[in-house]
Order: sequence, then C-alpha cells, then structure tokens
Amino acid sequence: MPWLAVVPVEERGGLVAGEQLVHGLRRLVEAVLIDEFEHRAHDGRQLDKRRDPAGWRRRGPTPCLTQGLADRRREVAAGGHCVGTSSALAGGGDVDEGTRGRDDLVGVTAEVHLTRYPFPSTLVTVKLAYDSDGEIMPTMQDARRWLERWDRQQENYIADREERFAVVADVVTGAVQRLDPLIVDLGAGPGSLSVRLLDRIPHATVVAVDADPLLLGLARAAYGERPGLRIVDYDLRDPGWVEALELPGRPDAFVSTTALHWLTRAQLAEVYRSCAAVATPGGVLVNGDHMCDPSKTRLHALAQRVSRQRAARVGLDVSEDWDSWWEAVGDAPELADLRGERGARPIQHSTPDSPSADEHAELLRAAGFTEVGTVWQHGDDRVLVALG
Repeated sequence: MPWLAVVPVEERGGLVAGEQLVHGLRRLVEAVLIDEFEHRAHDGRQLDKRRDPAGWRRRGPTPCLTQGLADRRREVAAGGHCVGTSSALAGGGDVDEGTRGRDDLVGVTAEVHLTRYPFPSTLVTVKLAYDSDGEIMPTMQDARRWLERWDRQQENYIADREERFAVVADVVTGAVQRLDPLIVDLGAGPGSLSVRLLDRIPHATVVAVDADPLLLGLARAAYGERPGLRIVDYDLRDPGWVEALELPGRPDAFVSTTALHWLTRAQLAEVYRSCAAVATPGGVLVNGDHMCDPSKTRLHALAQRVSRQRAARVGLDVSEDWDSWWEAVGDAPELADLRGERGARPIQHSTPDSPSADEHAELLRAAGFTEVGTVWQHGDDRVLVALG
C-alpha cells in the first residue's frame, strides 16, 4: 500500500535521512519537488513561510534534498539569524557562541512522486516534510490517530476523563478573571488537557511542559500549529524548570491531570513551592488525578470498586490499555526516532511514596496557597484546587 511519511533532514555530509528513504525506494521514485519553505524563531514563532513554485526537481533514486535546505539556511543566516537544529531548540539548548542568541529553525517540504511498486499501482504523491534535525517524525494525521488511541486507552483508567477535563476548565475560567490567561500545564504529556483548555479559552496562552520526548513529539506533530500553545521539553524534577519555560509573565493558573502522581513527596513539594512563588496574586493550581490513601485499606478497596463499576456502566472500549498502546508504538515505523530518543532518556514511572489527597493539600498549604480543597470527585478520582 502507498504510505505517508514525514522525514526531517539535517544539513550534513553523505546521505541524509530523506535521501536514505528515497534511496531505499530506488527506481520507484520518479521525481522530488521541494516546494515550500518555513523559517521559525527559537520560541516557535513563524517568521516566514512561502511556496517555491520553481523548487528543485530531481530525477532518480537519490534526489539532492539537502541542497534546498542548505540554500535556505544560508538565506536565513544572511539575514542575521543563527540557524540550529530542532532537537537542540526543543531541549532549550544550542546557544550561538557569537551572539549568545538562541538559534532559529529552517525547514522545507518536498513531494516525492512514486511510479512503481512491487505490484501494479497508479502514480501516488507522498508528502515529505523536512526540518533541520534529521529525525523521522509522524505526520499530523498520524499523530492525531495515535492521540485518539491514547485517549481511548486512558479512559480505561479514568472513566470520566472528559468530565474531569471540563471541570479543570470550569475552575480556571471561574478563578481567573481575564479572557487571555497564561496557563502552565504540568506534565502535559501529549497535550490532551492543553488543547481542551484552548478549545474552551481560545485567547489563552498555554505552556505545556513534559519530559517524555515521544509524547511531546506527538503533541508537536498534532498541534504544533495551534495558536496559543507552546510545548517545552523539561523534567519537573530538575531544578530550574520554571526558568526553562521562559514565561512571558506570571502565570494565572497551573494545571495538571494524571501526571503529578509520578513525583515523590519531596519533588511534589518543590514543584508546588515553585508554582506558588511565581503565580500571579490570586492565582490557581488545579490538579486532577487519582488520589488515594492505601493505608486506609477498606476505603481504598471501596474506592477502586467504585471506579471499576463506573467504568462498567459507561461501557468503555477496553481493546487497548497502557501496555498494549506502548507495544503498538514500538512497532510503528513513523515513531522510530521518537522511540530512540525516549530510550536514550528513560522516564521513571514508579513512585513508591505517592502522596494521598490529604498530603497533597498539606503540601499546597505549606507552599503558600491559602485555600485548598476538592471541587469534584468520583471514587479516588478527584480535582483538587489551591488558591493563592
């Protein structure tokens, strides 16, 4: 079957990623046309994007894709901008030694025309998007398909997940008296809460921070063009995460769902202190998560039963759970490089001393929030709110 791929390339010697792909297709390739140019600043702002009808048309198995990228990078550099790689920019690195400024990102888009397959087929156009990093990335359609599957498997554990998202948005809109709030999504994963907040508060700015490169890669591919959304790769457990966000002002709200339970008590206390210190006066922190107290064994067992019964009544799709979703990710060719990056940066997903709801509240008060309480709950699934 014809297939769709997104293959970023980096200017370097030898065969680059895109050329390797096309070379692997050999005589199946009729031509390559580089037809679009994009220039982004280090903070994600689009500075220039235009079509290039002339393009660079190349026939044969190894089209010179890097020529277009190299020309565009020289063009941007001639305008006084520093040009770096997207992986370094996403990680908040790559500071130009000459200007001490953050580098910009340049990309081109190409069409590869395939004329032959191992079986009879008609002419097919395959869209290939290139940036300056050299990684295979999913298309927007692929990423959104993976995130739809993510949503379904998450609902196996959170039957009222969409209602919980809505409650978080209810709290933010009720507590923040402005139409364009600055919101930080802590442990944003693939951006599920972030995009729902933007659906509800279209003039908001949402800064989504997480440390999982695969989930962030899916978020960028699926929602990277979304106005108001900025995605930051940083681990909340590391010092300096607030500075790494490069916030344009004091946040009106910090939000999180199904994420902070990965933090230990000490790590969570530090995150809560950092939030309280930089939030705008009267700001709000909203945390939606499973918060139980295993020491209360009978109540804990009843809460789990309530959750299971609720899931049974809702009739959730249980065809894919957490483990099987990640197993499928492991077999997806379009996620190969994101898997490699994730493997090089293992994420600790085991926390032996996850705090109870009461302990969350105590940590929030100790951090400086004045009012703390639960505004919504079903079983051990709750939305905890802290007001400054």
